Amino acid sequence: MKSNKKIGVIGAGFVGLAHSVFLSKEYKQVVIYDRDEDLIKRLKEGNIDIFTEDKSLKKQASKNIKNGSLLPSNQFNDLRGASIIFFAIGLDFKNSKNGYENLNQIFRNVSKIINKQTLLVLETTVPPGTVDNFILPSIFKGNKKFHKDNLRFVYSYERVMPGPEYMSSLKTLPKVFGALNDSSKRIYKNHLKKTLPDLDHICLKNIVSAEYSKVMENTYRMVNIALIG
Repeated sequence: MKSNKKIGVIGAGFVGLAHSVFLSKEYKQVVIYDRDEDLIKRLKEGNIDIFTEDKSLKKQASKNIKNGSLLPSNQFNDLRGASIIFFAIGLDFKNSKNGYENLNQIFRNVSKIINKQTLLVLETTVPPGTVDNFILPSIFKGNKKFHKDNLRFVYSYERVMPGPEYMSSLKTLPKVFGALNDSSKRIYKNHLKKTLPDLDHICLKNIVSAEYSKVMENTYRMVNIALIG
């Protein structure tokens, strides 16, 4: 049975789209936000070919957009009322538009529309220490009512296999995550019990450990690719 809660996903690239489609199976509505108006327009029109070669993802995304369970939007206020907001945005050190300032600005904006019950889940690959040294200060600066004890925040990096089996890989790879506090951990674990109940997820002792884990996983993958090549 679907939850009647609304979920938000920031970032309408192939990672954000796949996760949004996956989540819309379990939640009443998923709002997928992106600042790129043209990208959102294409999604609303059902032009999914630009995002992925996964046929099952294309089919399900089109269906969910038509029935309203997946809402593409470039209006930040559409994220209001979301019980969980996932962040699937790129971090690019060469393109300043997608650099740290963009990441910080997004979280400053988010801090103004959430409440103390909202869980924020960052999936973006970031250098270790990014959450503690950049993102959390941005949130606390954006909204003075938040601090480390009452903010709900988890770093749970995306784990998918690119290609035609992209969608199915979301169902088979366990999550590795770190939480800001016990309430964040509890809420996220409840979310995983609903969406991925059959996997053995790994909760690390803190967020920076999860950030290091993602760097090591990427390094392992790149070494494998280099050796095969």
